[in-house]
Amino acid sequence: MNKTMGTRRVFPERQDEYEAREKYPEPAVCPECGDVFRNGRWTGRKMFPSGDLYLAKCPACSRKDGNRPAGDIKISGPFFQAHQAEILNRIRRIERKERGTHPLEQIIAMHSEPDYADISTSGIHLARRIGDALRHSFKGDLSYSYGKGEKSIRVIWARN
Repeated sequence: MNKTMGTRRVFPERQDEYEAREKYPEPAVCPECGDVFRNGRWTGRKMFPSGDLYLAKCPACSRKDGNRPAGDIKISGPFFQAHQAEILNRIRRIERKERGTHPLEQIIAMHSEPDYADISTSGIHLARRIGDALRHSFKGDLSYSYGKGEKSIRVIWARN
């Protein structure tokens, strides 16, 4: 008779310095962006609870203050020069929509010049979603590269 040993999943130590090491007190509000931590997760500002609140900086604002984005987006090319306002407005709409369901996915910084734009995000999912939307809406060349442990992403989009 063969006996099989039960297997245990061993998870590595958290490598992301912005992931919480312990649970936030509830309800907590981020003093910078106003997002609320309640029922074990960060929610948008529209879920503002009443009563006593704790102050706790959310991971997205911690990334912003530490200038350590998880997503880095580079946009360039003649098409960008000709349609810069339209492309940047599309990116802002994507962020608003994403923040509705995932409040920790935020644009940290957006810098644009006539021939290129650099955008940094607090999470990898927003950066990837922006890249996918640019390719879907405007075509062009898109590439991704993930950092060690998939904790960061670089997105490059260009169109001639």
